[in-house]
Amino acid sequence: MTKHFEKRMHFEISADELLEIMTDPAYIELAEKAQGALEVTIKELSRTDQAMVNEVKAKVYSRGLTGIDKSKTEINQTTNEWDLTARKSKWTLSTTHSERVRVWGAVRIDESGEHADLIPEVNVEVKIPLLGGKIEKYVGKEIEKSWPRYEQTIRDFIKTR
Repeated sequence: MTKHFEKRMHFEISADELLEIMTDPAYIELAEKAQGALEVTIKELSRTDQAMVNEVKAKVYSRGLTGIDKSKTEINQTTNEWDLTARKSKWTLSTTHSERVRVWGAVRIDESGEHADLIPEVNVEVKIPLLGGKIEKYVGKEIEKSWPRYEQTIRDFIKTR
């Protein structure tokens, strides 16, 4: 069964400014490193006035059922497909565990008066008999714990602009 996680975050900047930040390679690298990436590479695959697709590869310590293994690393690859006009994206994450663990989501930027709300969504599906649901709950707790760091990274980046 798939678990869905969502959070609404309010920022005192315009929706267009927030979109610029969310698609800025400097912010993307900062956000990945704030979430534990050791190295980050970003490749823009396509861009028009209406859409952008990029690929983000993050070198991270290996993760398994027992937690983080700092003796090994792996590459996580996220593909982001932005509808720039609608200010929303869909993303998918590929990891070494992708055949058993599927992670995908979306990001939406809503206008809130003169300001903006960011609504990130994460979906997790673990295809391991008997343990899948428990692992999804564990991953969900980790996602919930990461929201404040995610939000703070955006706030810190806003201050540098």
